[in-house]
Amino acid sequence: MEAHAVGPNLGPYERLLWSNPSISLGSFDAAPHEEDFETAGAIGDRPAVAFSRSSVGIAQVKRDPFVSDGTVAVLHNPRHPYRRFRVDRRGDHCEWISVDAELLLNLNLGLGRDPRRPFMVSHVPLGRRAAALVRLAARHAREWAPLDELWIEETLYEILTLLAPEPVRRVSRGTARHERVVQSVREVLSSRPEQPWTVGSIAKVVGASPFHTCRVFRRRTGFTLHAYLTEQRLRRALILLEEGQTDLRALAASLGFSSHSHFGAHFRAAFGATPSRFRHRASPAVVRALAAATP
Repeated sequence: MEAHAVGPNLGPYERLLWSNPSISLGSFDAAPHEEDFETAGAIGDRPAVAFSRSSVGIAQVKRDPFVSDGTVAVLHNPRHPYRRFRVDRRGDHCEWISVDAELLLNLNLGLGRDPRRPFMVSHVPLGRRAAALVRLAARHAREWAPLDELWIEETLYEILTLLAPEPVRRVSRGTARHERVVQSVREVLSSRPEQPWTVGSIAKVVGASPFHTCRVFRRRTGFTLHAYLTEQRLRRALILLEEGQTDLRALAASLGFSSHSHFGAHFRAAFGATPSRFRHRASPAVVRALAAATP
């Protein structure tokens, strides 16, 4: 089966990183000042899953809007219209996987049964292992030739199998108000994770009391405010290391960690490898070793 490595641009903002007839890996990069920022990147004939490198709002037709902040995977049905809205000053930057619909259904992910609409929901949680594997696959596709074709294909399937639907929640007027608070917190912390936030400063920005903000956010997301902010900093670190950041002390400081050692300990606990090891060039041996180490 023929496969293709880093390929041509698919449009002004999209690039194909790797593909075969069943599954593809690509990237999308749009600055917020682009005139078509809200509508660029139409979904094609195959379902697609997007993994954000920057925080962005997504509003799919007939579904509630949400914030794609690196802790969720965005699920797009074939040709399903959507719009994006600005959250992060950097715009919208992500990787995506498109896959044959019948093959996707055969993975039995519990996300849908209709090949025309294989995703019943707009997004699902993105765990640390899946997030790290996306970064490793993209780095390997960008940095190395010849690629380890079998590893990339197998890894893309593993990423898909790690996606799981959230429990269905019954939404009342009260919980709709709570959801607005949660979305506001996500927008604020995911777009500015480096700032020295306090509960009071977060609550002030989102327009709720400190106690209400803490309680609602934890109930709706499973994260405390501190844990969510730490998660945002760690996932931003993955991206910056992929982009070639070499000064780890400066990286730790820029992300808001109290020290280089504090950052290193959190990163290793989250991803199974030190930041210095993760920044190595993505040779076949390195990516396989890092993928095996990631919890």
